[in-house]
Amino acid sequence: MNRRAQWLALGLALVTGLIGAALTGYPENRVGLHTRSGTAWLASAGTGRLTLVDGVSGEPAAQVPVGRPDDGPLEVIRLAGASYAVRPTSGTVTRVDAATQRAGATVTPLGRTGSLRILPTDHQLYAVDTESGLVGRLDSHDLHAVNPAGKLVQAAAPDAVATDRAGRLWLLDQRSGELVWTREGHRGARPAAATAGHTLLHPAGAGVALLDRARGVAELLSRDGGVERSVRPQVGPQDAVTATGSPDSERLLLANSSRQSFQLCDLRAAQCAAPLPLTGTDLGAPVELREHVLVPDYASGRVWIIDLRSMRVLAERQLFDGPRRFELVVSNGIVFYNDPLGDQAGVLSLDGEVRQIAKYDRSAGALPVPDTTREPAPDPGRPDGQVMGPVPGPGSAPGRQPGSAGDADKLSIQLRPGDRGPAGMEFTLAATGAGSAEVRWDFADGGTATGHEVRHSWAAIGSFVVTARSGSATAQRTVTIEPAGKPEITRIERSIARPVFGQLVTFTANIAGGNPDSWEWTVRRTGSGAAEAPHRGSTFQHRFPEAGGYTVSLTVTVGGAKAESAEQFTVAQGRVNEWGPWSKDDQLPEVARSGVVQAAAGAGHLLLRKSDGSVVGLGKDAWGKDVPAALIPLEARHDAIDIAAAPGFSLVVRSDGRLFAWGENGKGQVNIPPGVDTDVQSVAVNQDYAMALKRDGSVHAWGGPYQTKATVPREAATGVIAIAAGTYFSMAVTSGGKVISWMAEDSAFPADFSGVTKVPEAATHDVVAVDTKHGAAFALTSGGSVIAWGDNEYGDLDIPEEIRRSRTIAIGMHGDNSNLALGADGVVRFWGRDSGQVKTVPERARTGVVAICNSSPQYISIT
Repeated sequence: MNRRAQWLALGLALVTGLIGAALTGYPENRVGLHTRSGTAWLASAGTGRLTLVDGVSGEPAAQVPVGRPDDGPLEVIRLAGASYAVRPTSGTVTRVDAATQRAGATVTPLGRTGSLRILPTDHQLYAVDTESGLVGRLDSHDLHAVNPAGKLVQAAAPDAVATDRAGRLWLLDQRSGELVWTREGHRGARPAAATAGHTLLHPAGAGVALLDRARGVAELLSRDGGVERSVRPQVGPQDAVTATGSPDSERLLLANSSRQSFQLCDLRAAQCAAPLPLTGTDLGAPVELREHVLVPDYASGRVWIIDLRSMRVLAERQLFDGPRRFELVVSNGIVFYNDPLGDQAGVLSLDGEVRQIAKYDRSAGALPVPDTTREPAPDPGRPDGQVMGPVPGPGSAPGRQPGSAGDADKLSIQLRPGDRGPAGMEFTLAATGAGSAEVRWDFADGGTATGHEVRHSWAAIGSFVVTARSGSATAQRTVTIEPAGKPEITRIERSIARPVFGQLVTFTANIAGGNPDSWEWTVRRTGSGAAEAPHRGSTFQHRFPEAGGYTVSLTVTVGGAKAESAEQFTVAQGRVNEWGPWSKDDQLPEVARSGVVQAAAGAGHLLLRKSDGSVVGLGKDAWGKDVPAALIPLEARHDAIDIAAAPGFSLVVRSDGRLFAWGENGKGQVNIPPGVDTDVQSVAVNQDYAMALKRDGSVHAWGGPYQTKATVPREAATGVIAIAAGTYFSMAVTSGGKVISWMAEDSAFPADFSGVTKVPEAATHDVVAVDTKHGAAFALTSGGSVIAWGDNEYGDLDIPEEIRRSRTIAIGMHGDNSNLALGADGVVRFWGRDSGQVKTVPERARTGVVAICNSSPQYISIT
């Protein structure tokens, strides 16, 4: 049997096997959702066709045309019984039937948009224009509109559009950060749910996961748009992150090009594994298969295969000989890789075996598999509705011989990504209208090539007239080569704005002008000529050995170009400063004079968290003995990340999430409820009442003078990022930046403090922290504004203009006396009723401040 007959037999067998195949509509990944028989439809934008590749034999089995080669990028989406060829930049979609392997009519569901997304559910398709926010539902068989397109958002964030198994469509408004979902025409919304421009949405198991890089949080969304679970992966606002959700579980797979790492987050368990280092600089979306994940690197054309159970790299394979934005497609347990702009594809096994497949014959211009289109699809680019017939194979066109001049009478050149670019960039050049005749290229720089689609890069600067010849036909295009763009370091960021010596500080940077080939960080102490040994990598972590001025420098290279930047800052001593009517600053022990990063005061004692994670307790009674609340249990003396102190008792949270409480217990304030002593991230206390915020965003409370004091409202039981405990009421901040305030139902003073539960509009978005003081409530926004409401008996609501302009980074409420505000400039300011003790703040306690603490009637700062 000859090769063509074998292909025909294989195509017939596949058609027979595909009829009646049971298919589901949940995406296996965003592109390449195909048949489930070990075959996959792979896109070839350069030829305007889909190729059906058999993953078992490693051979192409069929091809169908789905538009013209110059219609732009080509994606493939699958719903039960069919695949859909989508042209995002021209706004068209074509259905390819799985059983007959025929292409149907091509439609433009939302008009000629340049930003079309097609998203499948179990029974229909959603069409979304991310630029305009238009959304329409399509019949999955004939692509007719189920309902008229409507505008759901002002503009949808391109990477924040997803569907779930229940048939809901989820979108994030690119301008406002509003989360919107719809099903069967019913719309729901949650304002300011995430940070516009920094958020990704992906299906995960039966639900949808939201990743907000600006807030550093990943959330599993509930049906009503709330937050079921939340975790904090290692991502920053400027990190280049791609993500996908697991198809069968609520897990999020993160590839971070900025930090050169992969991280697995289990949203249901509310925990993230430690990041796994990878050396790629342009990582694509991870793809999961049978407890393995594959992470592509577009910068090098390679892929990593990772075992999720052991979190180790099993194999690293080079799929292409250079940079390539390739696809990874999973179909029925087989992994396909594909260059959607060229002819290269293949099959990749989980043990690293690579089998290359040519989707079509580039040099001969012929297609090595039969064209199975029986009813050609209309050409969407032709206004007269003419039908584009199948491209003939060798010797198949009637009345014309291969290689004759007639095959090239309409020769033209297509350039990708365009006709202009920097020196060294690779262009793809495709000749159309040549039929099966040979095409010869002259690049006007001494280089030549042969083939219907070729690649070339120019090293010199200038304009080059490219010539393509086929038979007697000639076509020309001008390519303009510009100087290669110089990289620019737009910003160096550090994880701690004002670090104390001994703290671990993480440095990252924003780079414009390309992905760096190399990074080099150096640290130099002010006044010292020698720099520490350089560190290479996109992320730099450092502990500064002593206080003083430092300069951190970064050098990056992209190609042959180099960029340099440096940042100077001061590392603090970490000294505790105390002032006020009963100040004992001159009696503070040596342990409080350096290395302190956080202080918590309980009126009769003081807790100090140091830069190495250790905790120290200070406090003596009238007889000179240590007060019980200052006697820290052995297990709570190390690896601390948060501390809290109230009159008579104390709390410590360790880095492993363990929570410890000790001291007076008259109201059950140290009786941590079962299950609340693990996976904790922060705590808050007031009098004999305690609160804990867990890593999953849930709030728990115990103790207090009222039975219902510890009752957390449902609205604050999930998706919370900050908490505050008041004398008579409590507060929480949701992941959307909204403040929730509540008090005990049987409080003895409901009328006196009811004003604090009436949260103003200004505190329903962009809030990052809260604090309380008797009958007043305070919120701190991400922009540094302080919002106050409730009782103004002590002047708490009269915030001075100086504080409003100072870009506040921390606030500290202070009993009946003045309140503290720490500005981004490191200066402490105060407002409210003046006790007479803050008019003259010691200079050592007023400037260069890294943290503040409320300790009525004393004031505390750390410098």
